[in-house]
Amino acid sequence: MAVLESSSTSTQSCADPALIISSDGHAMAKMVDYRPYLPFRLHEQFDDFLKLHKSSGSEEGVSGVKNQAIQTDHEILDAWSKDVVEAGRLDGTSDPARRLYRMEIEGIAAEVLFPDFGLPFEMVPQNAAAIGYAPTLEQAEEGKKAHSRWLLDFCSLHRSALPRRRSSDSKTSTQQSRRFVGRRKQG
Repeated sequence: MAVLESSSTSTQSCADPALIISSDGHAMAKMVDYRPYLPFRLHEQFDDFLKLHKSSGSEEGVSGVKNQAIQTDHEILDAWSKDVVEAGRLDGTSDPARRLYRMEIEGIAAEVLFPDFGLPFEMVPQNAAAIGYAPTLEQAEEGKKAHSRWLLDFCSLHRSALPRRRSSDSKTSTQQSRRFVGRRKQG
C-alpha cells in the first residue's frame, strides 16, 4: 500500500495507485434466488410472497427504479437510470463476477456490503404500506438469516471452495458454519 506524503522529499508520484475501499456497497440476491436459503417450512409462504412482491411492483432493476419516481426528481431519476441501471452497474448487486468486474473498472480494492430493500419477505416501504403488507417476526428473522447465507456464497470468489449455506430446519447448518469458521481461523 502506498502512503502519500505531502513533503517535497517524497519520491511518490501522483500516478501511484491509491487503495480505495468502498464503505457503502449494496448486495442482494434477486428475490426468487433467496428461496433455497430459507428454511423449508417457509417455502410455501415465500412462494406466496413472491407473487405479492411481483404484483405490487417491487421488482428489481429498471421497473423497480421507475417505482421510485413518485418520490424522486425525474431528472435525477433519469440520470441515475441511464448511468447506473442501463449501464449494467446494478448487475453486480446479485452477480459476484459482475461485481468484481465493476470493482476492477472503478479501482475499488474492497467493499463493505449492506443489504438493500429486497431481503426475503421484505418490500420497498411505500409499496408495502400501499397494500398493507408486513412480514411476520419469523419471516423477517429468517429472511435476514437467508441473506447472510446468500452473502457468504456471493463473497466467495470460487464458489466451489466454500460450502453452500443453504438452510435446513435442523441445527446442522449452524454446526457446519461453526466448524467452517473454526477452520478458516486456524488456516
